[in-house]
Amino acid sequence: LTQENYFTRHNTAITNSKVRDFLTSRAYFKAKHIDGVVDDKLTPSMQLGSAVDALWSGGTVDPKCPKAQQEKAQDIYQTLVANAMPTEGNRLLLQNVLQTTIRVQGVDIAIAGIPDALVIREHLTPTTVAGSHKSLSLSKFTNTITILDLKTTRNSALRSKDSWYWHCRDLGYFRQFSVYRELVKQNHKPRTMRFLHLAVGTTKVGLSYPVKLFEIPQSLLKEPWNEFKRAAYDICTTEDWTDPVIDWARPLRVSKPAETVKVYNLEDIE
Repeated sequence: LTQENYFTRHNTAITNSKVRDFLTSRAYFKAKHIDGVVDDKLTPSMQLGSAVDALWSGGTVDPKCPKAQQEKAQDIYQTLVANAMPTEGNRLLLQNVLQTTIRVQGVDIAIAGIPDALVIREHLTPTTVAGSHKSLSLSKFTNTITILDLKTTRNSALRSKDSWYWHCRDLGYFRQFSVYRELVKQNHKPRTMRFLHLAVGTTKVGLSYPVKLFEIPQSLLKEPWNEFKRAAYDICTTEDWTDPVIDWARPLRVSKPAETVKVYNLEDIE
């Protein structure tokens, strides 16, 4: 897989976006990814996000992107430049396509992902090799990898850690990081990993766009990874692509979430 064919039907690996489509609708997944009768239709917000991603990673903005969105993307990009990450002592991999194979219930499944940035920090780690007569102290290179993903989003999602938590839950960002974690683990074998979201709002506040940096703990990635594996297995083994109908005898009973209460404001209601 390459950056050029990753977002095409040539990519037959299971990705987080494919799992999102499958969990949304089995029939939609089949029409889009198997039959090829449904094309990706970028919304204005998706066009803006793609343009910002391209500028941030040093790529080329899609010429089909409307001029107004391109100009706004340039404006947002300047905010990101002003908040640039220190790179001294780090090796940076941008838009690096990663692939591996996982085994779920006896089925080998190809998975793939393309993190916005991998920040690799290599350092010397002392080790001791004991022999029969003496001990020899050595040093070897190990690395710490930070997976950094850029998110262009509505301002209200940036209000607090709680609002960002729910935003990630709603859009599958924890599941996305869980896939990246497995891919980085298999491809780079890091000593430790960190997970950061660089989040920038799409509405100016004063003279610039709001920007925040969120760190996602690995404890939030366990269940999303299990969800990904279950969905990937179903995608590879199912023969039933129909969506379930609602059960009038067993409606879903709504209750207060255990972890916190989601608070909306008018900006969230679209």
